[in-house]
Amino acid sequence: MSIFNIEKDRKIHISIFVALISTVAISILIISSILYFNFEDILRNKIFNYTLNNLSQTGQSTEMMSGIANRISKQIYNDIHISEILNYTTKDIIEINAALLQLNYYRNTSEFIDSIYIYNDRSKTFYNSSDVGRNAIQNKKDFYDQDIVKVIENYGEYPSMMPIPRSISVEYPVEKKVNMYTYLLYDILSNGKEKNMIVINMSEDKLHKNSLDTGNSRNRGYFMIDRNGIVISDNIKYPMLTDLSKESYINKILKYKSSGYFVSDINGIKSFISFTAPDYLGWRYLYIVPYGDITREVTMMKKTTVTIGFCILIFGLTISYILSRKIVNKVDNLLLQLKRLTSEKKDSIYKLRQEYVRNIILGEEKDEPANIQERFDTYGVKIDVRNKIKIILFRIDNYREFTKKYNNKDRNLFKFAIMNNINETFSKDFFRIQSVDMYEDRIALLLDISGVDMGKLYNSIDDDIRNIQNTLMESLKISITAVVSDTGDTINSSERLYKQSLEAFFYRLIFGHKSIIHTNDISEYNKKQYIYPENKERKLINELRLGRTVEAKNIIKDIIRDVAEYSYMSYNLAISHLTFALSSAFYIIQDNGLSYSEFNINMLMFDLNYAETLDNVCNCFYEIFDNLALKINGKRNSKYEDLVNRIVEIINNEYMNQNLSLNSIADSMGMSPTYIGRLFKKYTMKTILDCIIEVRMDKAKELLLNTRYSINEVSVKAGFTNSTYFYKAFKKYNGVTPGEYRKNSRYQINKYK
Repeated sequence: MSIFNIEKDRKIHISIFVALISTVAISILIISSILYFNFEDILRNKIFNYTLNNLSQTGQSTEMMSGIANRISKQIYNDIHISEILNYTTKDIIEINAALLQLNYYRNTSEFIDSIYIYNDRSKTFYNSSDVGRNAIQNKKDFYDQDIVKVIENYGEYPSMMPIPRSISVEYPVEKKVNMYTYLLYDILSNGKEKNMIVINMSEDKLHKNSLDTGNSRNRGYFMIDRNGIVISDNIKYPMLTDLSKESYINKILKYKSSGYFVSDINGIKSFISFTAPDYLGWRYLYIVPYGDITREVTMMKKTTVTIGFCILIFGLTISYILSRKIVNKVDNLLLQLKRLTSEKKDSIYKLRQEYVRNIILGEEKDEPANIQERFDTYGVKIDVRNKIKIILFRIDNYREFTKKYNNKDRNLFKFAIMNNINETFSKDFFRIQSVDMYEDRIALLLDISGVDMGKLYNSIDDDIRNIQNTLMESLKISITAVVSDTGDTINSSERLYKQSLEAFFYRLIFGHKSIIHTNDISEYNKKQYIYPENKERKLINELRLGRTVEAKNIIKDIIRDVAEYSYMSYNLAISHLTFALSSAFYIIQDNGLSYSEFNINMLMFDLNYAETLDNVCNCFYEIFDNLALKINGKRNSKYEDLVNRIVEIINNEYMNQNLSLNSIADSMGMSPTYIGRLFKKYTMKTILDCIIEVRMDKAKELLLNTRYSINEVSVKAGFTNSTYFYKAFKKYNGVTPGEYRKNSRYQINKYK
């Protein structure tokens, strides 16, 4: 090597060495200085932002809790079964049990609900649905929660449906203290003296656990106060309802109208206090921690910063010298590394793009359109945020089986293949698209529909979706269903369109797998009002009791197919009715000597939640029916079944005969009344008199709906001895009078003709 080249390499080496030394030294000096003088401010801001997020979650949970209490209380108030114990002094155990069953159902709809009371002022009685009371029905003076008695007596001091923080002691099943937020919905009767109440108690403990992601939050300084400085959440230092209004730091917080933090002495201890702005209830959410706990490590860090900075400087000088010697000779290697880094950057950009667009669609990323567009351009998303958009949501059919068949890695590969197929197909008709993996069985496609012929838009979308479905079925043996959303004005509509698409996916039950659902098409389903077919339900239960599986399957199929013409809410209503009706029927079957332990209502509800088509729903019931039929038919003798069928036939033919009874049926058959009565109940799980009343009631309702006969004429033609008895029996059996039933049912029928 020439002297000239050696000198040149030396100069390059010295230049690079000096540049590296200068850069390292200056950087370390600046960073160390900034960190040294700003550690505490940075830490306080970090802690405040972290705790504010957790405290805000508690506020959101409180609003959600109030929303749940408001909704449930109104449902309870309008519930016809609970109305009997709320407004009347009924002694009918059947009506009371039905109401208590409904009350338990409402309590189980939310994990926040600790208990529900129904207070009837006329009878001075509490009807209780909780885990702590020994009795569901208690007199006012004996009620275990005497604190609520005082609240009810002074109800005027408490606004309706506003949370009342309370702490009560309970002794059952074990002695403990329970903190709760109580909501009142009171109904003052026309005389102005009686006040009936619906009381919903929301668990303070469950609210705390569901809202704070801070480990053992009760021991870590998190608590809530109201506008008067009263503690309204349980804390190891400040139990619920502790009065802190005289504390100076509390008074300082109450003067603030926004969230913030400050450092103050509390009982001689310097503490860091962060708090939120008051919510709509006037509640604030606080976090207090000794200041020394958060600055101890900062003090240590300050001392070590200088030491570490000096060590890094020495280490940097050494490394700089070594690197500068090698840099000149390794330019080629650096170029190769640059290519590798470029490849990794592409992968990183793909992940960042997916994450950002996903958060936009989910509504977790809020920003100005200009900022969103800038991020889109950075990540290579071709969507113009100012243009109109649509979302097409794809979901993999039979996803339960799909997850059993493939592991997580294989499932991701399949989804990547599906997204590639979607992009390739739609890019032929749309210039600006972006597909996003929404996790689990969902893939979203964001369409910028500017410049697209609106007249051909829907046909083009449907054709592309159908091509994708056929291709995936042929190549991957995967079926997918798609939902096409409404049109959104800008990218800010994406969250609404995505939620709309998720709700529309419920109708896959009706349309089936590999279907294309437009959100506009399902609006008609929501306009119809569904009337639950109680007659079919009773027939279903009768067929199950007799072990007639085929007939029972046909009835359940009719009920499910009928409700498919209505909204998804109507479908849930029908399924809930059927499930609880079957549960009650199986308990009766067990009480009458037939062991059927296989039925599990929770397992049935679990299977129904995963059902994707109406056939899946029917199959869930079919399996239960088949198992029950095997049990019943194993105990039944064909001779006895014929005898029961003869009795049912006589009742169906002679129901108009007012003298029809157990004795008259026994006489016509030439058999003992005691024998046929016992036999009939054994194999149908009900008495002959119950069957007679049921047939007469069904005929009476049919005459009320389809004829113009008067109430008296209907009672005679249905076989009742007099109209007064018919009136009382009809109301007890159906919950409304004959006239109300005719008026309400005809109104619903005419309304939707």
